[in-house]
Formats: sequence, C-alpha cells, structure tokens
Amino acid sequence: MIAGFSEKIAKIHTLDGLISFSTSTPSIRKSQNYSSAILLSMKRQEFNQRYDEALLSHIVVDEYDCYIEHNEPFSDEEIKNLKTLWQGKL
Repeated sequence: MIAGFSEKIAKIHTLDGLISFSTSTPSIRKSQNYSSAILLSMKRQEFNQRYDEALLSHIVVDEYDCYIEHNEPFSDEEIKNLKTLWQGKL
C-alpha cells in the first residue's frame, strides 16, 4: 500500500534495512548501498530528509519502522495524507 501511495517512491526499507522493496520508480541515488546506521539516525526526523541525492521519510506501520526512499519531496498535502493513512501508527 505504501509503494502505491506516490510515484515519487523508489524504495521502502524496513527492519532497519534488512528488507527492502523497490517500486517501478528508479531511485535517483547514485549509490545503491545503504547502512542501517544511516536509517536509524533518521528514525525520528520523519519526512523529506536528504538521503544522498534522494530523500527519506520515516513512518511506523504496525509497530515496524518503514523508511520511504523518494526522489522528490512530499508536499504538505502528501504528508498529511500519509499521516491520515497510518493514523495512530506514526
């Protein structure tokens, strides 16, 4: 469901990066490597955090941290919609 939220989304990382899902949108990040330490450092920063050339946003779904890698910033309206979709789980 998260992957279909926006065409801006390239990847979704969960379980501190142990599991990653790609969408049909290629990431603009030049490096395809990642570090769970980087993901964890962004854990409480929430939305539109710089992640190399891309952006990273953090939400919690069913008690699991999800890191959404996206190519363009989420708008205020998109952030509001994400929070509404996962109300009570952020």
